[in-house]
Amino acid sequence: MALPFGDSTFDAVVCQFGAMFFPDKAAAFAEARRVLRPGGTFLFNVWDRIEDNEFADCITQAMARLFPADPPRSLARLPHGYYDQAVIRSALVDGGFTGSIAFDNLAFQRQAESPRTVAIAYCQGTPLRNELEERNASTLNEAMDLATAAITARFSAGHVTGKIQAHAISAKTEAQLPWALRMGKMGARRSLPQDPIHRPSPWPVHRSICPSRGPVA
Repeated sequence: MALPFGDSTFDAVVCQFGAMFFPDKAAAFAEARRVLRPGGTFLFNVWDRIEDNEFADCITQAMARLFPADPPRSLARLPHGYYDQAVIRSALVDGGFTGSIAFDNLAFQRQAESPRTVAIAYCQGTPLRNELEERNASTLNEAMDLATAAITARFSAGHVTGKIQAHAISAKTEAQLPWALRMGKMGARRSLPQDPIHRPSPWPVHRSICPSRGPVA
């Protein structure tokens, strides 16, 4: 993954439900870190585990009944497979985020007009469809029928509502220290500029005689 931007270009980088698909998480995070300015923020979100996302969990269980010898697990493996906070934090650190890292758990209710709407959305609009067609393309309609029945049995035959849950993550880069602190942190021995009022004159000192006060410089 390579972003087409220069180093230290942005104050914020935002990624919505994409991080779980990065093949190399730390490398992708390092690219986000590279284009951020000091003190910048990387904001992204990922789905929580599949058990906390009721529609996806229900349909995954239904597909396991359709293909018991080789149950499709793409929903659990991809969209809902990158949720462990310790794993995410480790990848961020490996990507160069040494500032604060915060997690916010978000739970909502997803609504659909019918169980069939949910079945179509998951069986045709997610990576699950690829798995179904790889096993037997002719079973797509059967899979949607089974998913519809499963959602109906668990929720309702009409309007349905199911829990969804995700993590929102904020990772900050280290802010740039003020000049004096940076120099001190690097162990520099330079002294700060002197007050110009008390700075020694670079010119030679000439002594003269004042009749009323005596010698002065």
